[in-house]
Amino acid sequence: GEKDATVVVTYPDGSKDEVPVKVTVVDPRTDADKNTPTAKDQTVNIGDTPDAKNSIGNVSDLPSGTTFEYKTPVDTTTAGEKDATVVVTYPDGSKDEVPVKVTVKDPRTDADKNTPTAKDQTVNLGDTPDAKGSIGNVSDLPSGTTFEYKTPVDTTTAGEKDATVVVTYPDGSK
Repeated sequence: GEKDATVVVTYPDGSKDEVPVKVTVVDPRTDADKNTPTAKDQTVNIGDTPDAKNSIGNVSDLPSGTTFEYKTPVDTTTAGEKDATVVVTYPDGSKDEVPVKVTVKDPRTDADKNTPTAKDQTVNLGDTPDAKGSIGNVSDLPSGTTFEYKTPVDTTTAGEKDATVVVTYPDGSK
């Protein structure tokens, strides 16, 4: 800010003049020098566009009018942890670059993501069929998936029997 000061001029003969002056003190540091934005992890769903501002943890500490953008768009087409950089631009035009992490998650359940296919099976009279044997693409389904008949299959008589297999995935969806 501005400060009042007095300059004392001393001449060779010893006489003096006092001159009132104003001195303006400026801070040569930029907004980027004065501020330290912090990274904050954020999570979004596949296909959503993350907001760069949500990747900065101390937005309220930064000057009003500061803007936030990703240096390059975050790829949200696939799930996983993505490295990104937020460019923080201050009112004076100075910038900080902050490395951040954005986690992209798939909100769909295992049941949404998988489609079990039916497979006919033949058993002998009196045998108990295995529900897993009635699913044609078991190897495509997540490890830990279980299979059971909704109601037991009647094998006391010969013939074609309709049955329903309940497929239960590791995340509990069916």
